[in-house]
Amino acid sequence: MNKKLKIYSGLFLLVVTFLIVTSRFNIDYAPPISRCPPDYQKLEYVLCDQLRDSVYILDTIYAGGFSFNLKQFYWGIEVAPSSIHYKALLSTVADQTYLVKVNEVSLYVPTGKDPLPNLKKLFFITEIPQVIIGIWIVLLIFKFIRKIRKGDVFVSQVSEYLERTGFLLIAYYVVVFIRCIWYAFYMANHVYLAGLHVVFRSHGNWMYIVSGLGLLIISQIIIMGKDLKEDVDLTV
Repeated sequence: MNKKLKIYSGLFLLVVTFLIVTSRFNIDYAPPISRCPPDYQKLEYVLCDQLRDSVYILDTIYAGGFSFNLKQFYWGIEVAPSSIHYKALLSTVADQTYLVKVNEVSLYVPTGKDPLPNLKKLFFITEIPQVIIGIWIVLLIFKFIRKIRKGDVFVSQVSEYLERTGFLLIAYYVVVFIRCIWYAFYMANHVYLAGLHVVFRSHGNWMYIVSGLGLLIISQIIIMGKDLKEDVDLTV
C-alpha cells in the first residue's frame, strides 16, 4: 500500500467516525440587543390588513376574500431563544397543547426598507467560489468519463482527475462551511429579534467530504492497478 493511500484511508475513517459521533454542532452568538431588558423588545401578532399598505399589495378578489402579493424579499436565518428565561410559544387547540419551538425564521423586509442594503452584493460575492469549484468539478467529470469511454482506466491521467475532483469536493464543503459562519455572524451583528438571537448551524452536506476522500482512495487504487498492469506487461 502506497503512502497516499494510507493517508487518505486514515482520513476517511477519521472523518466518518467524527461525523457519526457529532452529527451537528452549533455556535450561539447573541448580538447586543438580545441583552437588553425585555421591556425594550416586542413580539406580537398583527392582522395582515394592517400591513397592507407597507408590506402587501392587493392582487385579485376571489370567492370569499382577497388575495395579496408580497412586495418584499426575505432572508432565512437560524435562531434560538436569547436566554433561558424566555417566553415560550404555547399552542392549544381543543384538547391538544404543544410547545412550539422556533429554530429557523424567514425575515420579510418591505421593499425600500432594507436595513442590510449591502447583504445581497456580499451574498453574491461569497457564492462565486462555490460556482467556480462546481464548474471545475463538472469539467473534470467530463474528462474522466471521456477517458473511461476510450477504455483508459488504469492510467495516470484518470487517477489525477479523480484526485483533483476529490480535493475539490472537500474544498467545496469547506467553502460552504465558512460561508455559513460568515452569514450567521453577519446576521447576528445586524439583525435584532425580540426574544431570539441568531445562531450558527452548518448547512454543508458532509457527503462532499466523504465522497471526496472516497475519490482520493480510488485514485490511489488506480495508480496501484496501473503499476501492476505495467509489471505484468513487462513480464509478458
